[in-house]
Order: sequence, then structure tokens, then C-alpha cells
Amino acid sequence: MKKEILILLVISLNIVVLSCQSSNKSDNQNICGIEMNDNDILNYNNKSKNVESVYEGNGMKLYDIVNDSIRKDFPDSLTFEIFRSFSNEEEIAISVHGPKNKDFMQQVRCAYFNSKYNSEIPEKKYLIIYSYTNPDGSGDSNFEYGLKNK
Repeated sequence: MKKEILILLVISLNIVVLSCQSSNKSDNQNICGIEMNDNDILNYNNKSKNVESVYEGNGMKLYDIVNDSIRKDFPDSLTFEIFRSFSNEEEIAISVHGPKNKDFMQQVRCAYFNSKYNSEIPEKKYLIIYSYTNPDGSGDSNFEYGLKNK
């Protein structure tokens, strides 16, 4: 009898563990990008500080391509801003300032990381998301998180 109860307990525990793992996978399936660690964010900030103008030369064209790829999925009435932080032949980085809304942030991440860009956009991408203090876009922009695709 004790042996049967032990077997039943082990089976029950395995079912619980497997169901928790499968629910976590489905929750994370829609997550786009990999969270940046402290070193990644420090590198991002250093590269951003050392850029003279991100919108001169080819910079404006890169900005327009990325900006259009993200904004096409949102209504014009939604207030948010996209800024190009830096780019070079290997990487591009942007920051997005918008409403503190999980669905909005998720949609921005996926639009940026999953868009099919032409060869002008570097393959390695970074994204920093800030949230507005007030829904109308006024007030401070608070850091939420940083993401990368590789």
C-alpha cells in the first residue's frame, strides 16, 4: 500500500512539474528579444554617448526604416517616440518612450526584432524601453528594460 501511494505521489508530482513547464513556455513564446544584462546596458550607454549625430548621412535612412517598421502596427493616436541611439555596420540601437503598458511594450519589441529588414539594417539589434510618467507623454521617461536579439 505504501509503495502504491509513493508511486502515485511521484506521478502526481511529475504531472504538476510538466504542466508548469508547458504553461511557462506558452507565456514566453510571444516574448521577443533577450533581456540585456548590466554589462550590455553599460556598453549601450557608452556607445550612445560617443556618437556625434545619429541622424546625419545614412543615419536618417536607417531611422526611417526602423521607425516605419514599428509604427505601422500602431494607431496614429497613440503617443510614443522612437530614437536611434547608435548604429554601425554590425549593430543598431534604438530607444522607445511610450505608455507603461505591457501589451504596447510587447508589440514594440516584436515589431522591432521580427521585422524583415533589408540588408541596410544591421543584424544585431538593441532596444531600450522607457515608460512615460503620464499617459499623455508628459513627465519623465522611466527606464523599464533593455533587450537585444543576439
